[in-house]
This record gives sequence, C-alpha cells and structure tokens, in this order.
Amino acid sequence: MAKAPPNAYQEASKKEKAAIQAYLKERRALVCDESGPCRTSVTKGLLTMGMPHKQILSSPAFDQALEELQENQTEIVICDYRVGHRSGLELASA
Repeated sequence: MAKAPPNAYQEASKKEKAAIQAYLKERRALVCDESGPCRTSVTKGLLTMGMPHKQILSSPAFDQALEELQENQTEIVICDYRVGHRSGLELASA
C-alpha cells in the first residue's frame, strides 16, 4: 500500500506547529457532515493539530448543528457543502 503524501501540518516547522496548537487550544470547532467517518476523520485531524477534544462539537444534521452554533460560541465551522437538503454555506454564515 502506498504511503499517503504529507499534509501541510506535517510539513510545518516546530514554530509553525506551536502557533497552530496555541491558536486551536483557545478555539471551539463544529464539524458537520452526514457521514460519520468523515466527521471522525476531521475530528482526528483537529486533535492531531492540538485542539482539545472538549472543544470539538460534532453534528450529523443541519438543524442540530445550527442549535449547537446558537448555544456555543464557535469560531471554526467545518461542514459539508450539502447537509441534508440545506447548504453548508448557510450553516457557516449563521
């Protein structure tokens, strides 16, 4: 099996990684996608970059994600382009 190519975070310098980790440590993210494996993958990426697990919200549905945004101060929204019959752009601008 071929090895996956490195991503930008893996290629970052120690100083750049420290800056990313410091930034993410103080933020909250919402990951919204109907696909559980996709949400898990994005969550693992955020954890790898230093975001605390308690700062990551996850939702499989638009309405649930919108409720999470209304209840929690969230600086980062990562969502699918289509969430059910709604637009991920609509969620990101909420």
